[in-house]
Amino acid sequence: MRAAFLLLLLPSSLSFTLRTFKHLVLSPHPSRPITSTRLNYDSSSSDPSSSLPHLSALTATEAWLSNAIPEGHLRKEVKYTVEGTSCKTEVVARIFDHVKELTDAGEEHPTTCNLTPIPPYRSTLMLVCPSVFSSFEDFDQLIKTIMEVRRSSRSYNTQGVVEGMREMVNMELGEQREEDEWRTSVNIAHLHPGFCDLDTETVDSEGPYTDLSDEERQYQEKLRLHKLKKTMARQSPHPTVVVEVRSQKISMGVDETVAAAGKTEAEKVPEQTFSAADLKTLEASFSKSANPYKTPSPPSPEPSSPSDAAASSLISAKSKAASFLELPSAIYREYSERSVDEAYSYIFKNLNHYLTGPMHVSSICIACPNFLTSSAHSFANFGRDLNKLLKAVNIPVHAETYHPEDVEEERRSPVGVIVLEVEGVQTNM
Repeated sequence: MRAAFLLLLLPSSLSFTLRTFKHLVLSPHPSRPITSTRLNYDSSSSDPSSSLPHLSALTATEAWLSNAIPEGHLRKEVKYTVEGTSCKTEVVARIFDHVKELTDAGEEHPTTCNLTPIPPYRSTLMLVCPSVFSSFEDFDQLIKTIMEVRRSSRSYNTQGVVEGMREMVNMELGEQREEDEWRTSVNIAHLHPGFCDLDTETVDSEGPYTDLSDEERQYQEKLRLHKLKKTMARQSPHPTVVVEVRSQKISMGVDETVAAAGKTEAEKVPEQTFSAADLKTLEASFSKSANPYKTPSPPSPEPSSPSDAAASSLISAKSKAASFLELPSAIYREYSERSVDEAYSYIFKNLNHYLTGPMHVSSICIACPNFLTSSAHSFANFGRDLNKLLKAVNIPVHAETYHPEDVEEERRSPVGVIVLEVEGVQTNM
């Protein structure tokens, strides 16, 4: 009924974004939940002829979730977005775009919320992909690989990690922070019409249960049925990526009893003379660069405008990469951001653009002047994780990385470079 009503009111330009807001009032009357739903549409369709199938996919998924979750149990914002493309590379890029967007929303929540006290922030995005990933095995492998590479990125030596480590050391040296800290976490899951789990296959009475007692057999059967229900609950009408963000306050206070116990133990240990100044001295002593291209910067005659400086930086980064690699037939691009999720999105957008276009491309070289500049090891690990993701998407591309601080002298480039070597071009990327 909701879908029929919306079809009568559709504008000429249709968006494929559906937002459902359901709020549950837990107090003062928990027995009387108040639920409200609002649907919003934007105007970003590039293929108007396929708008109705996309709307159908959205409404089917929204109705399926509403029926699957009991009334009054959905206590957070749920946003539905459909990706109508059949290109896997484009869908992967959009997944990382949405992850970055939700992460930014969670991190900005403490500063943008006007309520006092600031409540925790939770939001869920359901990205419906009706035109791609018909095979559950391929979809399952891709989403698991995305989750794996995002977990791996936590160990990268990014600027945020360095600042966090320095802050922890300063706190240990006595520079305690009094304010509370907000932390944002992002989780990814997936749904599919063919979602299955090998552990939930039917086991007959002559199978592994034969050697078990009646009580153990009943327990195993209940466990199997429980897993089967969980599997069926993830069989959505269309392949769907679920991204959930949560931002909540983490108290930095220390319990007085624990602090007193720690102080008593500390009195037994001779006082340490290590200070924050000593930390800076050690950092300076271990910060000598292995980059042979690094030279003292000449004094700037006159300050230039920000736009001129940015343009100069872009040209310089690509020209340095081109002079080092000496690949005249390659396409040279520039990634000037620092975010890992944005880097994955940028790479797959370029792959989608060049591998699906009319021109034949043998390699794509991406200069990264600001990405993982302080650690060649992290940059190499990013290349390793990128190759895992390229394999999961099943495209014939291999990534190589070069960094100014690389341990191998022949791989020390003037600027960080990711080289995407195209072994062949598939018709449907």
